[in-house]
Amino acid sequence: MGEKYDLIVFGATGYTGKYVVEEVAKLHQYPSIPFSWAIAGRSEAKLKKVLKEVSKIIGSDITKTGIVVAELNNLTSMFQLAAQCCVLINCVGPYSMHGERVMQSCLLEGTDYVDINAEIQCMERMRIQYHGEAQEKQCYIISSCGTSSILTDCGVTHLQRTFKGDLNSVEAYYEWNTKGQTSRINQGSWHSAIITLANPLVHIGQQSKLFPIPVPKPKYSIMSRWPIHYSDKMGGWCVRMPATPEISSVKRSQYHFHNEESQRPVQFNFYYKASSLLNVFSILYSLIVCFMFAQFRFSRNFLAKMAEFFTNGIVSDKNPTREENESSDLRLTLLAEGWDTKQTSVDKEHPEPPNKKQKFVVTLKDPIFGSTAVMVVQAALSILLERHKLPSGGGVFTPGVAFANTTIIDRLNSRGITFKSV
Repeated sequence: MGEKYDLIVFGATGYTGKYVVEEVAKLHQYPSIPFSWAIAGRSEAKLKKVLKEVSKIIGSDITKTGIVVAELNNLTSMFQLAAQCCVLINCVGPYSMHGERVMQSCLLEGTDYVDINAEIQCMERMRIQYHGEAQEKQCYIISSCGTSSILTDCGVTHLQRTFKGDLNSVEAYYEWNTKGQTSRINQGSWHSAIITLANPLVHIGQQSKLFPIPVPKPKYSIMSRWPIHYSDKMGGWCVRMPATPEISSVKRSQYHFHNEESQRPVQFNFYYKASSLLNVFSILYSLIVCFMFAQFRFSRNFLAKMAEFFTNGIVSDKNPTREENESSDLRLTLLAEGWDTKQTSVDKEHPEPPNKKQKFVVTLKDPIFGSTAVMVVQAALSILLERHKLPSGGGVFTPGVAFANTTIIDRLNSRGITFKSV
């Protein structure tokens, strides 16, 4: 076995993987954050090329960074890869196809694992099947450490920790601003989306295993809004999202906090703010068509091959340019409601309706690639630097549960992803 590292980025030659390598390299320059790291993939030549490319981008020579050659289909090399690091950052998707093999290698070696998985069924299956084994190995498996879950899940958890009183509900609104340019995603992200759309029944069937003990129904339910509605608070037309990684992560986090830490569960709804009413119907039409095509193998293949047509150019065979990525930004608004006092028991209801509101806003640039890299690297560093603050004993956790007591929000703020109460 080769040298042991604190962090290894697996899938470093992929489009998102290069952004992750860049972010790790930038942080490695700070003496206040000491860690050793390497990159991994199946081609040594391509890995060396990535180090040269990133060196030019950041203006610092990182070509001496460690390289580990690992082949996804070679179990021996995967076990050796996992054995060579404390925390593995997995950037190889789609995760329903490849993620489980990487994660199993980490479990065998007792290595901590993070990824940027946004495939709901895969995320939930990992919790169901491997939580017990991860506890036995006392290692941490934390999936969906990118934009999909870190913002909403950690945002809601942060609100829960800082709200002066009892928090009852949070409504989350995404606002995407591309500044007049077409925001594009790559084929890997598109294939992950197709996999999620293709298996809705799997997601439904997993709920009884994820939530075996019903959570008590709250006395004051979260506001019920039409799937399409105009929000005065947001100043625009909004669409309620029915099943997303954000919703799945927050729901699982709140279930954990209620059952394991005796905390009041927070109700959560998730919306997307569109640029216009026409944009709302365009989004719904695209979702319905893509959902229907994703249900059958032959049409699913057609959906994958004709991605540019079905997404109006958002998905393309050509990766987006760095300029295109940096032209987009995301604003997440969390509207919280609760009470200005705390009940002595989680099971004791407030006699009056919620009487306190709070607005929390998260802003970031390049949400798909650049900021995703920032988030997954900070997730990995949270395990390295603040392991004593994670849930004791290891396991498969959501970001909201895993990093609830860490300083990840402060560190994200320092990297340009701002969380603030307004």
